[in-house]
Amino acid sequence: MEEDTEIKEKVVNYIKDKSVYVNVISKSGTTLEIKLTYNYILNILKEKYDLAELKERIIVTTNQLSGYLKDEALKYGFMTFDMPSDIGGRYSIITPAHLLVLAVMNLDIDKFNELKSFAINKIEPHFVRGDGKTPVKHHLYSHISFIVITRNKPSQEVCDAIKNITWTKNYAFSTKGYCDLRMVCVTPREYNVVSNENGDEIKDFLRDILLHVDHYEDD
Repeated sequence: MEEDTEIKEKVVNYIKDKSVYVNVISKSGTTLEIKLTYNYILNILKEKYDLAELKERIIVTTNQLSGYLKDEALKYGFMTFDMPSDIGGRYSIITPAHLLVLAVMNLDIDKFNELKSFAINKIEPHFVRGDGKTPVKHHLYSHISFIVITRNKPSQEVCDAIKNITWTKNYAFSTKGYCDLRMVCVTPREYNVVSNENGDEIKDFLRDILLHVDHYEDD
């Protein structure tokens, strides 16, 4: 309990002076630990933002039909992503998807290389292998997914670099699964989405969203 309190204090101190966005993920939408953490973070964000701003900063990924988180999303008007009901919870544990979203004015080649290196040398060792040599027992595969939202469309050099990402890491000759990197860059004002081959599914999803936007307001 004391360790949990220390972790919460660290989180509060870390985000208090930062612009915060939260994606709350629970297949059932009723998991106790997720509910407690969600309400804890929600109360912190209520002190930072009014309800209109709050609605833009919290995303709920959960059961498409019912559950506590679904009710909260409807109550506050949060954006939601539906989690397929035919995917068992146990598979969510052994096939984690590490999704990172970054918004920048411009994505140049140096920043691209920095993000790629961060994913391979920081995210994969810590979040996939837990700072060990191999992932947890029964691990099948993990996806590190970077979605970079830019104001200005990247250069052709950067677009080609994104498309050419082929990084995949096998563990114990694939007996303990593998990890791959999915990178997608979306420029809403240009209705442009580019990705590597592993990120095609995300690219298609984001492109479909953009196609359903009647007009993009560039503030």
